[in-house]
Amino acid sequence: GAARPAMVLPPIGDIGGGAALPVGPPPPELQPRFRVIRACLITLTSSLLVKLLSFWVLLPSALADQVLSSLTSIFLTIIGIFLLKDDALFAPAYTCMVRTFCVSCADQCPGGVTCLCTWFFCCTITAFFNLLPFRDSDIFVIVTFVKILVDPSAQPDLKWWPQVRSVQWYIGCIVFTLSSILALLAQVMGAYQGYKGVQQHSVMGAMEDIERLDGPG
Repeated sequence: GAARPAMVLPPIGDIGGGAALPVGPPPPELQPRFRVIRACLITLTSSLLVKLLSFWVLLPSALADQVLSSLTSIFLTIIGIFLLKDDALFAPAYTCMVRTFCVSCADQCPGGVTCLCTWFFCCTITAFFNLLPFRDSDIFVIVTFVKILVDPSAQPDLKWWPQVRSVQWYIGCIVFTLSSILALLAQVMGAYQGYKGVQQHSVMGAMEDIERLDGPG
């Protein structure tokens, strides 16, 4: 029989219908959402750094495990930097990445608004699994540390570096817990804003198509 035509997948910027997402900074209609996404990325990045630092103070022997469990957040941060490459705050980080360990990524993904769908998708997946009560998920870790703060004997096998119930121990646990909560909230809000941004651009693209079909006058 005749060979079936090969399946051609649409570019990531075309997902959701309407016009393809433009290359470069967001159009004026999407800038309010990008400001919220910017705040989410700042929160996520800051929380990630604080989480790792506070965990290193509390449990230095298990820091490698914490870094591994944070890889999805690190990956999400990289996507966010590509998305906000035209932002004055993240532009230097983007330039540094595409000149070092992300050289090949620059050819495959131009960054900017074209990464909006990727940001939405990855934020959604990451937030979804971090909200499930599985071991090492954000919600599991948050609940565990709240229990530890209430009753340190709940996890007797943990090898704390500071003395349990000391001021340093309490500060470290509280900071780690709060940063974990903020990171999770940033993922959820980032996913929502990404979804609404893609949806809004799809509507804009559909309206432009209608205007072109109607013609002048």
